[in-house]
Amino acid sequence: MKFLITASLLIISLNCFSYPKFIGHGYNSCLTCHYNSQGNGPLSDYGRALGATEISGKTFRAEKSDDEIGKSSNFLWMKKPLPWGIRPSINYRGMLFSEGVGNNDVVQDMWTDAQYINMQISANVAIKIDEKEKYTLVGEVSYNPDDRNDEDNSFRSREYYFRWMPTKSFITYLGLMDKVFGIRFENHYLFSRSLSGLMQNDQSHGVTLVYQTDSWEITGQYFLGNVHIEKDTEQTGINAKLVYKANSFNRWGASFLTSSSPYIEKTMMSVHIEHGLGHGTSILGEFGVINQLPKTGGEIGSRYLHLQGTLRPTRGLYVYQVFEYVNNNTQNTSYSMRVGPGVQWFVDQGLEFRFDLLNQRAFSDGNPTTDEWEFLSQVHVWL
Repeated sequence: MKFLITASLLIISLNCFSYPKFIGHGYNSCLTCHYNSQGNGPLSDYGRALGATEISGKTFRAEKSDDEIGKSSNFLWMKKPLPWGIRPSINYRGMLFSEGVGNNDVVQDMWTDAQYINMQISANVAIKIDEKEKYTLVGEVSYNPDDRNDEDNSFRSREYYFRWMPTKSFITYLGLMDKVFGIRFENHYLFSRSLSGLMQNDQSHGVTLVYQTDSWEITGQYFLGNVHIEKDTEQTGINAKLVYKANSFNRWGASFLTSSSPYIEKTMMSVHIEHGLGHGTSILGEFGVINQLPKTGGEIGSRYLHLQGTLRPTRGLYVYQVFEYVNNNTQNTSYSMRVGPGVQWFVDQGLEFRFDLLNQRAFSDGNPTTDEWEFLSQVHVWL
């Protein structure tokens, strides 16, 4: 179990600045800041400026106005963006990971015995082919030196696609992308991500269609697996996501996905809510059920629940609490719960620190419960 947790933590929140908690600022559409309407990948010009002037603190530039900071939010803090519609970005993430916190000396467990992991060094680029951004190319290449999931393949691309946006309401994506399902939480270790098979390396080639208005966001996707993976375990299928936006601070939605491989069929459904309370404060929730039918026979049902509350005491600082529940097989009564506080500090544009303390407890009839404590401290630098 500890190895699985450690492995999944290696690629926490890879794709830049995609945090659903930002609905607490009144942004109920990911397309406000991202080229991808689902919220991952590189930021648009507006997204970079917004991140610099509203999300991030001003620790090193307190004397500058937000207008000055916004104008210098481009790549490498240039005052003007690059010509010809080229929008590059560079990301680095590193993490100090501690397990078994509290088994012995707490300070030693958290720092002396911790392991530093270089999670990600990536380069993204968005190329706007026309001035109205009807046609856009997006691509990414990542070097993950300490990825225990795939030590022989440190270089990879997790997304590249062509975006066609003929109107503000209709968008089409074609290429390698994340599958569309539920809330796009940035932490891949969450039960809602790991149980559903939507983790850091689970992108798929396919086509995504989006229709959006001020009140509705409807997304459909056909995916055929990652063609770069020479395995017959890749899933092919369709999914859909329906979101109702009551106002700037509320998103209520439901997701459905069905897929299959030569070995297993999978069906997933979830309901989710993203509720902002203003000033960066938000409440997020998702409940999902998953049914897997192996071709060899038998049926496995699972369910999960995720709740997260966030407060913003001051600009750039977010304090949150996470609660998770998972039952990997509904035919028995065993289940696990995970709780823990966290702090996310956007020190200044281009620099983020994050601290998470997690407690996971397993419950099983006739067996004693077990506790696992993990501590994560993460640094994120983006240019």
